[in-house]
Formats: sequence, C-alpha cells, structure tokens
Amino acid sequence: MKTTENAAEVQTAPKKAGKMPIDGFCTIVTQNYVPLALALNASLVRYRPTLRGAILVVDTAEVRHPCPSLFPKTHFLSIADVIQNRLAEQVVGEFSATSNQDALRWALKPILLQYLLTEGEIDRTLYCDSDMHFFADPAELFDRLSSSSVVLLPHWRCIWPEDDSLNFEKLFTEGLFNAGLFGASAGSAAALEWWGRVCLFRCVKDPVSGSYDDQKYLDAMSALFEGVTVFRHPGYNVGEWNRRELHRARDADGGVTIAGSWPLVCVHFTRETCLGIANGADALLKPHMATWEKTVKNFSPDFTLQAYCKNSRKASSRFRNKLRWALLRASQFVGGTR
Repeated sequence: MKTTENAAEVQTAPKKAGKMPIDGFCTIVTQNYVPLALALNASLVRYRPTLRGAILVVDTAEVRHPCPSLFPKTHFLSIADVIQNRLAEQVVGEFSATSNQDALRWALKPILLQYLLTEGEIDRTLYCDSDMHFFADPAELFDRLSSSSVVLLPHWRCIWPEDDSLNFEKLFTEGLFNAGLFGASAGSAAALEWWGRVCLFRCVKDPVSGSYDDQKYLDAMSALFEGVTVFRHPGYNVGEWNRRELHRARDADGGVTIAGSWPLVCVHFTRETCLGIANGADALLKPHMATWEKTVKNFSPDFTLQAYCKNSRKASSRFRNKLRWALLRASQFVGGTR
C-alpha cells in the first residue's frame, strides 16, 4: 500500500476564480429500493434544486428514469455505465459472481464516487443511503467539502460502556463512522482508489478479521490520507444507534433540536430507527417519519412501514446468527483450540 505517495496525492482541487462548484449526490439501490431513492432525491432538491443526482441500480441492465420531468437533473445508471477502469471491472466481477447484492452495492460506493467526480463533471458530491431523508439544507456539509478531499460523519454511538454496552462495543466492531453518508470532492481520487481496493480484498461482516463491510475501513482513512476531515455536526445521520448520545428535544417553535441546540438536518430511516420511533423510544421523530413515509408513498403507493420493519427483523436475525458464529470462532482461537 503506497500510503506516503497516496497521502501526497490527495489534496483539495484548486478552484477557478469566480467558478461556483457543481454539487451532486448519489445512491446505490436494487430495483425495489428505487422509491426510497426518489424520496431521498425529493428531500434534497427541495433545498438544493440545482443538485445533480445519480442513482445506480445494480440488479438490472435495463435502467430507466421513472420520473424525468420531476427530477430532470438526476440520472439513473446501470453497472455498465460506471465501469471505467480496471478496479471497477474487478469489483463488479468479484461481487456479481455471488448472490450477495449487499456486498456489491457497498463495494461500488467508491467506484461510483470516482465515476461522478471524473466523468460526471461534479466538484463536490455526497453518497447517501437511500433510506435517508433531509429536513434542512446540507449547506454546511457541502461547504466543508470545499476545503476537504473526503468528509466522514461519526455514528455518535454511546461512548460509555456502563450506559449502553452494545453500542459502545459497536464503535470498535462496526466502525466509528457511518458509511451511509459520505462526502467526496475532486481531490479524493487516491482515498477512493484505496477504499475500492480494500473492499475488493474483503467486504464482509467479520469481527475476527476486523471487517465490517465497506464501513470499518473508514476508521483508517483520516490517518492514511491528507484532506480527510470529520464533520461533527450532530444533526446529520440521526438514527436509532445515537439516541443516547444525541439527545432530542422540542424547541420553542415546535421543531426538534439535537444534542442541545443543533438543528436536525437528516434522519437515517433504517428499519431499526423506524421501530424505535414507532414504539415511542424516539417519539419526537414521529412527524419526520410520517413525512418520509408520505414521500416514499408518492413513488410507491403500496409502501408500508409495517412491511418495511418486518423485513428488518429477518435481516437482523441473520446478522445476529453470523455474529454469534464469528465470536465463537474468536473464542476458540484465543483459547488455543484452533
């Protein structure tokens, strides 16, 4: 790994005098998640109507834009569209050969970001998971990208084991940063190349090897590359995992503030987040979840939170079984039985 050379290469791109940066966003989905991607799109262009969007659909070669008149600046892409170099070919070849479309989507993040920043004439872009929704303009995040090659956002999991040992441990098994919201600018080429290569090496949930899909690698990125910064605005990426660390409160105008007086900018509506809101653990976010559900229904009238959360419990159960098996392997190794 050419850490020294890479670090020297990663600098923020010089700006031409008087030139406004071209901003974008992207997400990666399978066909059944296109309505969520469109809801994300709607939430962003409400505040930034000139934002350029890219939605990569990985499970079909026949990709079409379902509502071009509504989102004329958003493009739908197929995997073939983003294969522009050898690394992209390797990633697609490795993960398309398996039935694990999740790993394919995760490993394609740096590939898609590289494509947009080189071929898409984008200066600053966000990768957002499709289940995110914005309730304010992410201007500060884009501003940070003017002076950074990469912007990472913390999970804000509980930092005290005696308060929430599960989320405390996940800081070290799943990563400090959330790969569901990631910023990159024109100076991020070497960092994205590295991220893509290590995802090609291993993109699995395996605590024994220190891996957690594409996400755990982000812990090392700020140490390896210049221009990588941490964006510590707690109003971004609000979700179930940071309820304890990021206290929600009602402000004088009836809105919600995060961790004191920070405005709520975006919520990550994972199924676990939705369950926490529905059962009252995160009740102040109920109006936000209702807005998100209504927006998704605009693009998929049959969408229901009940079905969405039901699928989550199946996925979570599968992961818990894998985690138990991985921890058993680790204990056998430590005990000398392997």
